[in-house]
Amino acid sequence: MKNLFLISFCFAYLLGFSQSPVNKQNNTYTLDSKIYSLQKDGEASFILRNENDTIYWETEVLPEFPGGYPEMFKFIGSEIKYPAEAKANNISGKVYVHFIISEEGEIHEVKVIHKVHPLLDEEALRIVRKFPNWSSGKHKRKKVNVGFNLPVNFVLR
Repeated sequence: MKNLFLISFCFAYLLGFSQSPVNKQNNTYTLDSKIYSLQKDGEASFILRNENDTIYWETEVLPEFPGGYPEMFKFIGSEIKYPAEAKANNISGKVYVHFIISEEGEIHEVKVIHKVHPLLDEEALRIVRKFPNWSSGKHKRKKVNVGFNLPVNFVLR
């Protein structure tokens, strides 16, 4: 890492509901300006999108980055580039990126759900889009799609 800045990454709560598109008060979920209802299936909560497509938030087996969180942080640290213009203008903050980990472990529907600045937002998106496939999440022994929120904190020192 360069002396001019420190990029730190943190996992608030694993799924980061505080900055997520989930509204726990009325049990709804917003994705691409569409509202879905939050459903329950035993211990796992999920969002029913249509008859053939369900996104889980909590599963019996969570998806995992290859090698776990330490490897994910290492990957992010080695790939991320603090935008020069953002650095020059002292722009910093925490960008929250939402994505779906498919049944096959692929990353889909990557979007910023808490914006800071277009330069930082785009860099956070770029990194998540480069993620390798994860292990699949499972519910009732079946592979399922799982929603995930990742906070990426850009800090200048």
